[in-house]
Amino acid sequence: MVALTVFLALLAGSVLLCFSMPRHYRLVAGTPLPGSRKHAMRAAGYAFLLLGAWWAAATHGPAVGLAVAVGTLTVAVLATAFAVTALTRRQARAEKRPSRAQPRYR
Repeated sequence: MVALTVFLALLAGSVLLCFSMPRHYRLVAGTPLPGSRKHAMRAAGYAFLLLGAWWAAATHGPAVGLAVAVGTLTVAVLATAFAVTALTRRQARAEKRPSRAQPRYR
């Protein structure tokens, strides 16, 4: 249960940090990223990363806990990167398809 909690905290942190970048935010929201939201998302992302590292260190001890946190962070960041890549490809395919509302006549 501790590993799941650490993973979810680190995953939330990596997702927030990813979407605090203007390009990734525009990919999901479709609008430009406001400056105040960017700073809030970065602060929350770093807070979740610190929370996950602290929780791992508190339950496993400082040395092993930080090693667990770094390993778990690697998995969380890879999951975030794969999700953003899949989202980018899905949107690219949707833009290439013709709209269903407009019939295609030749």
